Amino acid sequence: MSTEYLEILNRGVAAWNEWRQANPGIKPVLAGIDLSESDLSGFNFSETDLSGSDLYQVNLSGANLKLADLRGADLSGSNLSRTDLYKCDFGSAFLTEADFS
Repeated sequence: MSTEYLEILNRGVAAWNEWRQANPGIKPVLAGIDLSESDLSGFNFSETDLSGSDLYQVNLSGANLKLADLRGADLSGSNLSRTDLYKCDFGSAFLTEADFS
């Protein structure tokens, strides 16, 4: 995982999405990161590697997870309502009590 990606992520949704729009060819790697209980609503995580990440009780409502890699991630209790999940890879992910409404 690149610390550059984490620094941009920590600046918030506007900074992250602006960076993603300016760098469409980059597929960020945030594998194994602990973002538990974070508010990530509206973030553009399309084609992002979040495999093995701790996303326990994360708010991802309205986020873009199109083609994201969430294999082995813990999404237990997370809010995935109104999230774009097109071809998202949930292989072996923990989805107990995740909200997909």
